[in-house]
Amino acid sequence: NAVQYVNAGTIEFLFEFTSDEIYVCDINTRLQVEHPIIELFTGVDPVEWQLRIAAGEPLPIINQKDVPCIGHAIEARICAENTRKGFIPAVGKVWHHSPPVQPNVGSVPVSHGNRSNAVKTKGECIARVDTGLQTNDVLTVHYDPMISKLIVHAPTRLQAIETLQKSLNSYHLAGIPNNISFLQDCLNHETFRTAGGVDTGFLEREEAYFLRKDCGEGGGMEDEWNVDMLQQNPLSVAVGVFGVLMKLDDRVGVTHKSGPWSNLSGSWRMGGNEGRFRRRLIPLFSEREENASSPLLSTIECASNQDGSYEISIVSHPSSSHKEDNMNENTAVTNPGQTSLYTIQGTFDCDGKMTILIDGTKRMSFIAATNEDEDKSTFDISLWSSSEVNNGCTYSAWNMSFRHPLPAFASSSRDSDNFMLEGDASTERKRSVKSPMPGKIIRLNVTEGEDVKEGDVLLVMEAMKMEHVVRSPLDGIVSTLKLDVGDIVEDGSILAVVEDAIVSGSDDEEKESSG
Repeated sequence: NAVQYVNAGTIEFLFEFTSDEIYVCDINTRLQVEHPIIELFTGVDPVEWQLRIAAGEPLPIINQKDVPCIGHAIEARICAENTRKGFIPAVGKVWHHSPPVQPNVGSVPVSHGNRSNAVKTKGECIARVDTGLQTNDVLTVHYDPMISKLIVHAPTRLQAIETLQKSLNSYHLAGIPNNISFLQDCLNHETFRTAGGVDTGFLEREEAYFLRKDCGEGGGMEDEWNVDMLQQNPLSVAVGVFGVLMKLDDRVGVTHKSGPWSNLSGSWRMGGNEGRFRRRLIPLFSEREENASSPLLSTIECASNQDGSYEISIVSHPSSSHKEDNMNENTAVTNPGQTSLYTIQGTFDCDGKMTILIDGTKRMSFIAATNEDEDKSTFDISLWSSSEVNNGCTYSAWNMSFRHPLPAFASSSRDSDNFMLEGDASTERKRSVKSPMPGKIIRLNVTEGEDVKEGDVLLVMEAMKMEHVVRSPLDGIVSTLKLDVGDIVEDGSILAVVEDAIVSGSDDEEKESSG
């Protein structure tokens, strides 16, 4: 009545747990993205209400007591963002998108299976996915990074949490960084699982928990889709290499057949071990340790065995300018020259299920998807642990990119850029500042020749309805800045070059002496 608004809308509140006080934050004369929560929790469809009211009909329910409260519902926003870099939005082509249930058809029953640790369910658990994204769609900077909404409903809160965990385990998304692993971490946290335990300071207090790196020794799998290959366990890399080899040898969807003339026997050749078909894969590193002066390189040698298995050898070695003090203690491959050797055989079904046997003793199952990019001459593979492996409680997913080994894809030289340093490897006193994403320059805080300190704001970009600050990586002088306000820049574009004052000064002296 106060604002003379007659229609269905949404109001956001904050609840102070210690005092039971409720504070109004926002009143929207529209529906928020969380409206499916209302639909599942109450059985009321606010979209229908809006249409009926717009048609002149009265509000269907007047008394709050007539609104039912049924079970518990939780909504997770699946977003294209890099959670380990301050939730920076990501853009690019989504070359694989497989939600846990059919999207845009409403609620779908979800079974918890026969897991011994499953919460006992006395009612139906359902999941729902709302999205407009399809495989091979391209996310751009012109919209926010939300990919989809995953909503679940169950009789109790713990059952709803477990239903959401199971659904996220089955959500397979590849091509861009995303927040699925982060959402799983939230659901696994004891504070989140405690009713009333989460407040607005939850993420800040638990920052160490969310930024932890679980890549330990012993052959464990990774827990982040966009984990850098430099930080991946050798076994994780070997499993991905197996999937790549199966695809390259046209063995996806077929089973092993014995006989020397079968191409399903791993490209058998005469000559015993020495005559085996061999292939070298060159990994492409899309993410680097920002404090490393040079990347840790890996050599991946593959040999086909007559029984259809592959012998995969991963040799880690630092580049010539690598410094020991830049090694990350959590990096899985930490010993220069270390060789990890695996013999892997198995099947790779057309539906993406990959079942493997490692060294004849360890059996594992995964869901895998591959992508061959002819323009970039790359071969990508993404893998997700199946519920049989992780018992439905944790989320393991990782992605790898390789230079495409087939001649038809060898025209691109893009892979050489993956080993270029952001700074001058010899002096480490000259640093190129690159764009963290595609976007628009909305403010320049410095000019060429200006002195800056490490951390000073050089410029501000706008992308996906958010502002992103770009700072100087070191004390020095802005030697290059060829930008204007309003310019559109691509991901990875060089925005500026900052030189140490000593380097810049020596260059000036050389120019004066030559003159």
